[in-house]
Amino acid sequence: LNFSAMTDAFTYQKTREEFGRQPNFKDTETKIIGYIEPDDNIRKEYSLQDPKELVLDNIPKFSEHGVNTERVATKNKGMKHVEGGWPDGIDPTEPAEVARYAKKMERDPNIGFSQAVRETSKVAIDCIKQNNEIDQFEEYFPGEIPDHQSENISTKTLMLFKDPNKVQRAISRITWHPDQSELKIAACYSILRFQQMPKHMPLESYIWNLSNPNEPDTTLVPPSALCTIAFNHKNSDILVGGSYNG
Repeated sequence: LNFSAMTDAFTYQKTREEFGRQPNFKDTETKIIGYIEPDDNIRKEYSLQDPKELVLDNIPKFSEHGVNTERVATKNKGMKHVEGGWPDGIDPTEPAEVARYAKKMERDPNIGFSQAVRETSKVAIDCIKQNNEIDQFEEYFPGEIPDHQSENISTKTLMLFKDPNKVQRAISRITWHPDQSELKIAACYSILRFQQMPKHMPLESYIWNLSNPNEPDTTLVPPSALCTIAFNHKNSDILVGGSYNG
């Protein structure tokens, strides 16, 4: 079938006022246009269903991302060295002057190439042998007034917490109360040297109140001397300690 010869055509045209009209909505009263009463017999033929769709897969997800770094503009540049440096009075464009100066350099052994290299290398070796480290305590500019001065470190005793026991013991651990409003510290006493704990070594550890350093706030009596102690940060009424006997 060849439809190339069909020339019959019908053109339907719409004017601009027949399409694309601007809607203009406004509030009106509710109107019931149609209403159909429900039929219970028809409703009995249907059952309500709650369909659910769940799709699972175990396919690893991959992602790919590509970036291009910033291009650096480069260019090649060369230089051709034909003639070296000539002293004043020598014109390198004159072959006679150049040849006469070259012969003079070749005849004099003190100003040859090897001698020039030796003289230059001496300066380089002296620079290499220099110690470039800076002494931070060396006074480079005597008489200069410093713009700052370091303060002398000093300590001051504010409170003294004495062990109530007469036996001299060392504090193995001090821990602060986690609540900043409670100015308390817990201190445990023990001798950490292996198998050098005396038989009658006191086992008490104490909780001190910073407002009353004269006597301990609480006395802890463990079955063995405590080597370390710490408060529970969530419940500050609970302490944990590490005993000397394990």
